[in-house]
Amino acid sequence: MRETQDRTPRVVLQRGLSLLLVLGLTLGGLTLLHQATDARVANWEWKRNSARLAQVMPEANAFSAIRYDDERPDDIQAAYQDSTLLGYCVQVTAHGFSGEIRLLVGVSTKGEVTGVVLLDEEESKGLGGEREAFLARFSGRSGTITVNQGRNSVDAVSGATVTSQAVAEGVSTALSVVAHLDLEGGMIFDEEGEV
Repeated sequence: MRETQDRTPRVVLQRGLSLLLVLGLTLGGLTLLHQATDARVANWEWKRNSARLAQVMPEANAFSAIRYDDERPDDIQAAYQDSTLLGYCVQVTAHGFSGEIRLLVGVSTKGEVTGVVLLDEEESKGLGGEREAFLARFSGRSGTITVNQGRNSVDAVSGATVTSQAVAEGVSTALSVVAHLDLEGGMIFDEEGEV
């Protein structure tokens, strides 16, 4: 008799509603957790990106994505000190020893490198303790930069020649992109009129 009572429409409906309630609460909890985590990750990425932009363009206090018509850069941000354009932060990808190297290069309005940051840690391990000193060699340079040869060359890091060449090629690409930058739309403003 007990088995028959467990299968009555009323009991089945109660159990079904209980399962739906548990499922709904679980999905709601997971959604809230995802949103909270998503916001934290987005905030962390924004802070990390802002810090990198500040590294390659230290005097800037505002950055703005710009429209560009060039396939070589991954991204370009105009860098400003208040309303004065200081230059551009150009993200490019070069091919290194272990694969692709993403770098961010600051280029002044005079066409000179203001800073370089490697965005991929894996490839840059080959540069070892000389990494920061090597990247600093690019500051103030313009034009096409080579490694170990020519007038406009930087010395390669010993044991990391291919990586050094890839970084130099990436920096040269960023310089070329800025030299040939054709801004059609100017700055992009957000909804509140901020750069």
